[in-house]
Amino acid sequence: MIANPSMFAPPASVAAPRRRWTPPTSNTAPLSNKQKGIICEVARRAFDKMLDSGALEARADLCVSRHFKVWRRDEQFKAVSRSTLTACIQDNYKPLMAHFLNLAGEVETAMRYQESAALEPKRLASHALGEMCKKRGVTIEYANSICRQAWGCDLRDANQRQVWWIRRQVQEMKKPVVGSQNPTADNVPF
Repeated sequence: MIANPSMFAPPASVAAPRRRWTPPTSNTAPLSNKQKGIICEVARRAFDKMLDSGALEARADLCVSRHFKVWRRDEQFKAVSRSTLTACIQDNYKPLMAHFLNLAGEVETAMRYQESAALEPKRLASHALGEMCKKRGVTIEYANSICRQAWGCDLRDANQRQVWWIRRQVQEMKKPVVGSQNPTADNVPF
């Protein structure tokens, strides 16, 4: 007897497993041409400074422009594990700028880029939480109370993962969405 393939299929009443929700953590868009140009300019300043100071030896087998290209790709790989700018994404821009600015001796600006890159994921999570609070009609204090109950810290001290978790809790709360037309005893048309 030949088995019927439909015998092994799950019944229609069984729902497909829910896909696990994961928070967006990165911006995977490629770098713009303007960003690539800015990175190359800063990298060139760093390269020239290192050549002039003797921290980098000129290679006799390569012309200066070819040496710069090889050096820049090596340094890019050290900074973000990607050797070409075409392979870099938006999340790589600030770490690359910080790396090359540091090599160029512009330490204060490099520190600002590093701090900005480190705070970016939490800033995105906080923005998403604020939008969800507006959508659900709750204040940010409500989200702050969830944070204090769950982790014993204020929302401003929570890390990125905790903020995304709180956003999910606000999203899944039973309170209706602001502006939705849920029928109640007052607005039933019949």
